[in-house]
Amino acid sequence: MDIKHLSANGWMGPFATGRALLVIFAVFSGILVWSCRDQVAHRDGKETETDLRLKTALLKGYYEQVTDDIGIVAYKNDLYYFSMAPEGFSSDKFMLHLIRHDLSFSNRDFYNKDAIVDSTLTHLFRNVQVLNRTIQPEDFQAFRTGQFRKTDEGNENLWTIQAKFAEIKKKRRTYKNEWTNEIGVNLLSEYFENALAKGVFFQIRNGFFILLYDDILYFITADEANLTDRVMLHFIKDDHTFENVSFPIEQMEYQQYLEPPYNRLRIARIDLPMDKRNFSKIRVGQYNSHGNLWVQIINIEEVYTNELLRYEHQFSNNTNDR
Repeated sequence: MDIKHLSANGWMGPFATGRALLVIFAVFSGILVWSCRDQVAHRDGKETETDLRLKTALLKGYYEQVTDDIGIVAYKNDLYYFSMAPEGFSSDKFMLHLIRHDLSFSNRDFYNKDAIVDSTLTHLFRNVQVLNRTIQPEDFQAFRTGQFRKTDEGNENLWTIQAKFAEIKKKRRTYKNEWTNEIGVNLLSEYFENALAKGVFFQIRNGFFILLYDDILYFITADEANLTDRVMLHFIKDDHTFENVSFPIEQMEYQQYLEPPYNRLRIARIDLPMDKRNFSKIRVGQYNSHGNLWVQIINIEEVYTNELLRYEHQFSNNTNDR
């Protein structure tokens, strides 16, 4: 018997082939598990990666409610369209123009079927139709979007908005729980509670506190007596210039979007500058027509690296949050 011939072409050949098939099956199974992970989480009622992506955009992006049923979010390189209508968006074509600095534009019009986010990949947003398109804020100065339909007289705009990317970076318009009923979660309250648990928290003068988390600053007090004078808030650069984001005390109304017990506080939310790495200090205080009442300088690096600056239920008497 030719043992060499039998080893090469007999039982060794099928064994090698079977082993290769097992490897292929294992790789395919891994890909299938990975691709189905969001679907499984959706069926189990757990948040998915798609949920996290959409939540982050709502919490940190520029938000505008354009109609009773439609909201738009611009976040980094993504533009999201949300519809709470039972039937979702109409079949009418979407206009998307990315506007250059010379006011010419790149036409990116589309239909909803080409941009829809698969609802089977999400748990929180399963009752909301979401569309997603890519934008390039660094290459354009603004975007214009909406929906239109063709009529005998020409194109009829159903709705439209336009926003400059420079204004979007300032995030003057943010999400205010417009979708709480549809997704069943108060995202702002959930995020604030997470910020208290994980963020940098410390007391400053005159009964005020600062909470820093991700790229958001919360200015907080439980003392109504402090709410008479404007708040000074300057982000100071190394060259001693600063970005002025001071605000009237009446702006401390963010608590109205939070669930108990935190709605008993007085809170202002300020988004940190997009280029916050260029800022080394924060100048905070209060002032009125007669001048500064008090001023305090905060070194950003020092507070971020101090592990003792954490929330220790300082508001327990006001919120019963223990």
